[in-house]
Amino acid sequence: MKNILSPLAKLFSSKPSIESEIREIAYNEYPTNVDTQNYIYNQHLSAYKFLKTANDNKVKEFAVKSYPSNYMLQQHIYNEQLSSKRYMDAATNEAAKSISQGKYPNDYTAQKYIYDSLN
Repeated sequence: MKNILSPLAKLFSSKPSIESEIREIAYNEYPTNVDTQNYIYNQHLSAYKFLKTANDNKVKEFAVKSYPSNYMLQQHIYNEQLSSKRYMDAATNEAAKSISQGKYPNDYTAQKYIYDSLN
């Protein structure tokens, strides 16, 4: 009996695959347009795969928290944040850098905006 219940428990407790989750996202966005569903599916799947290999975990965490169920926007935010982080790492005005980092310690795009307005 234990052998029968164990696979059943796994079946009912398992999460849907990422492909089915993304397929559902595409369908919900465009329920009557299969071509657009396929396009959105491919874009989300590509973004999901990109994020699985993204190296900066702090930036990735920010992107995922910003858009927990939209992989395309997560990738966009990740790229935007990473670019801004690199910009801020190279920033030379220490006073403006300190102010911008103090106001937005986890948001590099906002830091860059504040830094540029003060510099």
